[in-house]
Amino acid sequence: MRVLLDECLPRRLKRLLTGHTVQTVPEAGWAGRKNGEIIRLAAGKFDAFITIDKKLAHQQSLRGVSFGLVVPSAPSNRLADLEPLVAGILEALETVRPSEIVRVGDSFSGSRPPWDRLSEPVAVTWQAVLPASLPQSPVRIRTGVHRSPRHRPSG
Repeated sequence: MRVLLDECLPRRLKRLLTGHTVQTVPEAGWAGRKNGEIIRLAAGKFDAFITIDKKLAHQQSLRGVSFGLVVPSAPSNRLADLEPLVAGILEALETVRPSEIVRVGDSFSGSRPPWDRLSEPVAVTWQAVLPASLPQSPVRIRTGVHRSPRHRPSG
C-alpha cells in the first residue's frame, strides 16, 4: 500500500510501518501546504494518508477521495506515544477504503458524534481500532448518511 505520512508526525514512524511504501509530506515536496491542497495532490498517488490531525475530517471534504484517512489517537505526536498504536495503524492500513476515516486508539471524543458537527451532509464511515494490548476487541462502526438537525427537511 502507498502511504502518505503527514508532516505533523515524526519521520521515524515511517520505518515502523513495515510492508508499505511510506512517503512523508516533505519527501513528496508538499511541506507547509494546507490540508486541502495535500488531499488534492495525494489523490491517485496514495492509498492512505496518516495524520494525527483529528479535525481534518471536519475541516475538509473527503467525499470521493481516492484514499483512506488513518488518524492515530495519541497523547502527543511524539514517537514514544505513537509506538503503542503501530499494530493498530498497520491493521487499519490493511482495511481502510477510499474516503473512509479510521481512528486508531480510541473512539471519537465529545458528547456529540463528529458528523453532527459537519457543515454539510456527508456519508461517514468510522472504524476504531484499539491496540492489541487492550482487552477490548477492535470496534467497527459503519454509518450511513447523517445530517445534523439543521439539514433535515422540516415538516
